[in-house]
Parts: sequence; structure tokens; C-alpha cells
Amino acid sequence: MTSKRGSKLIKPCKFLIVLILLTWMFFQLSAFDYIKPSQIIHTENKVDITTLLGSKSPYPKNEYENYTGTCKLQQIHVFARHAARYATRSKLNKMHTLVHILRDNVSNQTHPRLSNLTIPFPIDQPGMLAPSGIRDLQSFATRLKHRYYELIQQSNATRLFSSNSPRVVDSANIIRKVLFDNQSSKLEIIKSRSTDADLNPTQSCRKYKKDARFVPIEDEIYKSRVLKPLTERISNTIEYTLTDKQVYTLMDICAAQLALLNFKMDDGVCYLFTENDLISYGIMDNLEKYYKLGYGLEINKWMTCSYWESLYSELAQLNGNHINISMRFSHAETIIPIVTSLGLFNDPIKPTASLTFNQLVSHQFQVSKFGPFQGNLIFEVYDCGTDSRQMRFLLNEKPQPIPSCKKMPNGLCNVDEFFNIYRELLNCKYDTVCENKKKTSGGWNRDYLV
Repeated sequence: MTSKRGSKLIKPCKFLIVLILLTWMFFQLSAFDYIKPSQIIHTENKVDITTLLGSKSPYPKNEYENYTGTCKLQQIHVFARHAARYATRSKLNKMHTLVHILRDNVSNQTHPRLSNLTIPFPIDQPGMLAPSGIRDLQSFATRLKHRYYELIQQSNATRLFSSNSPRVVDSANIIRKVLFDNQSSKLEIIKSRSTDADLNPTQSCRKYKKDARFVPIEDEIYKSRVLKPLTERISNTIEYTLTDKQVYTLMDICAAQLALLNFKMDDGVCYLFTENDLISYGIMDNLEKYYKLGYGLEINKWMTCSYWESLYSELAQLNGNHINISMRFSHAETIIPIVTSLGLFNDPIKPTASLTFNQLVSHQFQVSKFGPFQGNLIFEVYDCGTDSRQMRFLLNEKPQPIPSCKKMPNGLCNVDEFFNIYRELLNCKYDTVCENKKKTSGGWNRDYLV
């Protein structure tokens, strides 16, 4: 039986333990530097938000760095994503539904932008190229033509490939018409996306489809954490209760206004958000793409092997393949795994929803850097004499160092050395790697079905 004296000692001990635990929790929370985006004061354009919108970012304004060496340009090989587009059908439907809700429930006196909101994207053109995207493509093609004019004029060995998607085909044709004046250049459209190993691995790789169903949902966890206080704040501001999904749709509208219509933060519906709210919008996309298309799945690297076989065949001019210019057009779902297979933007810290806001902002895997609208990879191949062929790699027209490659002056890398570094991606057995039951076509089996 416990004595009275013992009973009196236990109560102060319990109190002391609770006090110690509370003190420890206080210091832990103090050290946790996650900043709720909704608590950040709107800054005065210190950052260009459009560069942080993930895959919804517009094409960056990079300045091309001319090659200044003595080697002669021999080949160029381009892989490009389609340009800026309107929202897809499902997104457009959500936007128009929300517009009607806001019109019926938000005061015209206090929030006229919401009560009179219209969606300036044609509902009958879901996913199609936007005017800003068409202008970007024309500018890009004009720069390419000026930069590679001599090679284009001399080349009689050009191949252009496109995934079978209207916005991709349209992007490819716009560039084709500017570059080649509609002469002697044929666009080869790979008609079956389910068997297209080079341009549509996410559609043609059975193992990817299987594995992608079980990726971590870090983006959803982070989205829930961000949207809860944000939804409460915006609902209080407009004096009407919105759901988290509706607020996310508002973010979609704002991102589209910024990227496609050149709106500013104080324009359109964007006045409801702080810059950090929209940075978090980009972080959600980064997290999703990291696990679904980047380093989060092992298969993402290997399912690019058919594309690398095609490029190797063209660069090494195998089997009579003397192509001077090749261009391939597809989606972010292909360009992101290709970047991943090169080992670029691979941060040693895996991005998770538990990281702080500042850690996620500074993480290397930022989709806007390599997968924005019209994102592109360019391989320039130079003849440097004495059987030495060198290559320069450009990301969005800006020279990008190739990991592990011993560079020569002017940022060149020996072609043979490059493929020696990435030799594991060659000798590709695509259908085996992807556990396919249906035969696919591409560089891996030298079978280009169009």
C-alpha cells in the first residue's frame, strides 16, 4: 500500500514530467521553420512567380550562349515539350462550375472580380495551344533558324517525330514551317501512343503504369496542409465558404492567368493569393512529378532507354543512319524522365511533405527549370577533327553541364565518353524492362512505325 508521503511525492513528479514535455515540444515547434504560405505578407514582386509554377510555368527567357570554339557543327538533336496550352477538359469544367458559384454567392460590391469572373479560355478548345504558346514557338523556331542556319540549309537528312496529340502535333508543325519553310521536311506522327516507346513511355510501359499506382502521396499530404488554412482565409475574405478543391481551382485559374495572359499578382483572381501561396502551388507539382516521373520510381529512368537508343543511333550514325537534324516532340511526362535518366537536379534530400517550406523552395528538383511549357533539350554535335566528335548539351537553350563528363573548353563533352557514362541505358530491351505483353516500337528495336 502506497504511503501518504509517497502519494504526495508522485503528484509533483507528474507535474514536473508534463512541464518538461511541454517545454520540449515548444522548442521543437520553434525550431520547425515551416512558414504557412497564408501567413506571409504579400511581397512586392521580389520574385518572378511564373518561374515557380512547376509544369505550368511559361517558357523561360534564357539567352543562348554561342559556341566560340573552332570545331564545326555537324548535328543537332532536339527533344521538346509542347508549348503553353489551355486547361484540359476536366480542369475547364471545374473552372466554369466555380465561376457560376462565385457569381451567385459573392458580393459584387466587395469582390467584383469574382462576381463578374469569366474564364478567358475557349471551352471548346480544351488542352489546345494558347496564343502565347504559339508566339513562343514561333520565337523559338526563329532563334533556332538563325542559330543553325548553315546546317539547316545544307542538311538533306532531317527527321521530325511527334507524339499523336493535337497540341504536340501543332507545336511540331509550327516549328517545322518556320525552320524549313515547309520544304523537304515531313513530320512523322507516331500514331499509337500505347506502343510508342520513344515519345510516350508512360503510355507504353506496362511496369510504369503498375508501379505509378503505388507512389507516395507526398503532394496530396502537402496540399492538404497548405489548403486548409488557405481555404479558411479566402472564405473569410470573400464571405462565402469554399472547399479546398474550389480554392485549388482558383489557384489553377490564377496560374493560367499568370502564365498564359501575362497577368500580374494584383490582376484577375490572383489578388486573393500571396506569392508564397503560389510558390506552394508549384511545390505541390514538384512533389507529384518527383514521385510519378522523376527519382521517386526506379522504372522512370529505365523506360527512357528506347529514346536513348534512337539518339545513340543518330549521333553515332549507325546502320547508315546519317541524320544531321532530328527533332522529337512530346509531353512533360516524357521530358522529365529523360532529365532524370541523366542524373540532373537530383537533390540528396528526398522531397517530402514533412520538409520545411524553405527546404522545399530550395530543393534542386524544380520542374519549372526543366519541364515548363515548351521545355526542350538540345544536343549539338561538333566535328573537332582527328576523329574527335564533341557534344554540347543545352537545357531550354542554355548550356547545361553533363554529370561525370570531362568537359573540354567551351563546355564540350566527347560523344563516346557521354555514351560510355550512360551505357547502361543502351542495349535496351524495352518490352522486357517494361514487362510488356504488347510489342512496342522505337529506337530500342529500330522499328519506327508511323
